[in-house]
Amino acid sequence: MTEQILDSTYVGQKILGVRRLQPDEIEREGWDWLRPHQTPTCIVLENGTILYPLQDEEGNGPGVLVGHDRLTDQSFYVVGQQQETQ
Repeated sequence: MTEQILDSTYVGQKILGVRRLQPDEIEREGWDWLRPHQTPTCIVLENGTILYPLQDEEGNGPGVLVGHDRLTDQSFYVVGQQQETQ
């Protein structure tokens, strides 16, 4: 894994969707030990990039994508829909 500064490659990209990582994406991270309820959620950008949370910078496991609604002052976690594998 390499460090990437968010530049014009990512800033300004539209979010196309939110979904759970697919089996090949989980395998690429080496997380073959995950249970189905632990499948992390990712944000899909229009350029094909996916963003997803990690436990730490070393990628020892997935994390939970968390948000905060300023209007309601409520925090929430995001769960993407499970996609059919192709």
